[in-house]
Amino acid sequence: MKHDLLKECLDTLIQVRALKHNELDPSVTAELDSVISKITVLLDAADQTVVVDRGQTERILTAIGRVAVSLDWIHQMGKRFLE
Repeated sequence: MKHDLLKECLDTLIQVRALKHNELDPSVTAELDSVISKITVLLDAADQTVVVDRGQTERILTAIGRVAVSLDWIHQMGKRFLE
C-alpha cells in the first residue's frame, strides 16, 4: 500500500475518533485507538510502500465497520433502508 494513502486513512480515523468519541461505545473506541496506534507504527517504519498483512487489514476493516455500526445516524439509515 502506498504510504500517502495509508497516511490519509490514518488521518481520517483520527478525525472520526476526535469528532465522534461521545457516540462510540468504549470497546469501539479502544479498538479504534489500537488500530490508529498500529497504523502509526507501520507508517513510521516504512518508506514509500507500506506492507500491511492480511490480519492487519482485516483488523483495520473490522474496526472501521464497528465505528460505522455504532454511529446512530448510520444505524437509523440502515434500518430505514431495510424496512
